[in-house]
Amino acid sequence: MITWIIVLFSVYIGLLVFASVKAFKRNRSSQEFMLAGSSLGVILGVISAVRKDRLADNLIRIVSMSGVSMPIFWLAILLQLALA
Repeated sequence: MITWIIVLFSVYIGLLVFASVKAFKRNRSSQEFMLAGSSLGVILGVISAVRKDRLADNLIRIVSMSGVSMPIFWLAILLQLALA
């Protein structure tokens, strides 16, 4: 029973992802940003996992946690100040 629930849930999530990707076909730059962000996240995650409790892991953990916990409007202001 649990297996069927997991399968049905993954099919539902897959349909949601498919619909999102289909919507992104109109806007090419969104796909590029999504791919770049996902690739960067996977690469940093692998580095953090391989170098557990070292300087690289701690820096990646601090940056990712501050990015997740920071309000979006404050992050936008900081990015405008840094990149402008």
